[in-house]
Amino acid sequence: MTMTVLPVVIALAVAVSSVLLISGVVRLRGRGTPAPVHDVLEGAFLAGGPGRVVDAVIAGMQADGRLTVGGPGIVALRPAD
Repeated sequence: MTMTVLPVVIALAVAVSSVLLISGVVRLRGRGTPAPVHDVLEGAFLAGGPGRVVDAVIAGMQADGRLTVGGPGIVALRPAD
């Protein structure tokens, strides 16, 4: 009798622990909210690293008139007004 009860108890313990583990993982995944990106440069770094940050800075400086882009690798600063 003990030889048939022991495997049933072990199987039941494995099933209960599996259900508890799966429900805990599902509960923790449901709570997670992504961290907010604080500014454009942080977003650029997360999207592509330091090179993407440089591209974002150059594009921003060109958009507000502080920089002129002459071609690939050619930039010039505009004089201050």
